[in-house]
Amino acid sequence: MVAADMAESIRSSMGFPLPVSTELVGWASGVIGEITSNAKVNNAPGTITGTCPSGGPLSSGAGTGGLISSMSGSDMASLVKSGAGYPSVSSELSTFCSQIVSHIQSLGMVTFASGSITGSCTNTPLSPGPLAAGAGSNGVITGLNGTTLATAIHSSVGYPGSVSTPLINFCTAIVNYIMANAQVTYASGTISGLCPPGGGSLSAGTGVNGTIA
Repeated sequence: MVAADMAESIRSSMGFPLPVSTELVGWASGVIGEITSNAKVNNAPGTITGTCPSGGPLSSGAGTGGLISSMSGSDMASLVKSGAGYPSVSSELSTFCSQIVSHIQSLGMVTFASGSITGSCTNTPLSPGPLAAGAGSNGVITGLNGTTLATAIHSSVGYPGSVSTPLINFCTAIVNYIMANAQVTYASGTISGLCPPGGGSLSAGTGVNGTIA
């Protein structure tokens, strides 16, 4: 993800004139910076799947239902403050960032398409074996919604009346950019599972400490 590109998405969505403001670039830098620096992705046992030929590479490796954690709203707010040039982290800024983090971590789901989870099967025709060098690439984030995020921010900040169109557009631009551009990776060795004797489906496929770029 690139801050300048997210900032342009926000600018276009909100109908602001060119050039893209320092403030919007600061917001994009803060959101992306927190995600790429601190977010972790984990897949519970059974959510990583694939077929395990005896002693061969994992086939059709895939993943669903990956969860995002370890982000901090206060850290994101500090990054936005520095990038946007705000004098301090206001309560409103803190609330905005806390809700962005909460939205991503509560509703964001990570999926790896078939073939994007790889590894070496150490089973034999007679005995099981663990998946070796299990890894994942090109995972995508789904489940985010700009209107839902805007509603949460509106309520938490205590704005009067109904949720405004500019706030919805702001939030929609951020979450749509994340879903379209974020790439989730599991480094070699962070995907595990058991390959059955003689081949078959990967058992208890698990992923830990995936990262987002």
